[in-house]
Amino acid sequence: MRLIIVVATSTNGLITDGAEPNPSSWTSQEDQDFYQKIKAKHNLFLMGSGTYKATHKLLREDLLRVVLTRNPAKYANQNITDKIVFETLSPSEFVEKYHKTYNQALILGGSHVYTEFLESGLITDIYITIEPIVFKSGIPFLLDNKRISDYQFSLAESKKLNTTGTILYHYVTKNIQENTALG
Repeated sequence: MRLIIVVATSTNGLITDGAEPNPSSWTSQEDQDFYQKIKAKHNLFLMGSGTYKATHKLLREDLLRVVLTRNPAKYANQNITDKIVFETLSPSEFVEKYHKTYNQALILGGSHVYTEFLESGLITDIYITIEPIVFKSGIPFLLDNKRISDYQFSLAESKKLNTTGTILYHYVTKNIQENTALG
């Protein structure tokens, strides 16, 4: 199962400015276009409860959203069969549960989920958009001052998205040998 992180950050590695949790309030139109395009190609999304709260809206009919939370009972009234489930799963438990039905999943945040899944060694791809802005404070992409270079990834491709300096990077685990074009 391919596990694919999709994230936008400021140049100083933050995924929010601390006040506005939804990245669409500060990312470029080009990043938002890429985000919509990659989401349209997948039908299993994984996110933490904070990301869910910042972006919750009912999406496509053919989409399952898995929201990781320490307290699934808190969200019991929001479960929608085959649309959205709230669970407490480790990365390996997530793969075990969903790999027979889905061959890939997009991991959409936040920091705890990104870090936990990277630490598990199960992530196959990272798409990271760097926006040319600096936040004075906010939430980091990865916890504990971790960086992508701390993990076993190779840069597959980079692409300048606009003239203002937004760049999209695609990293893959060193054992991925297939076509990795950004599209």
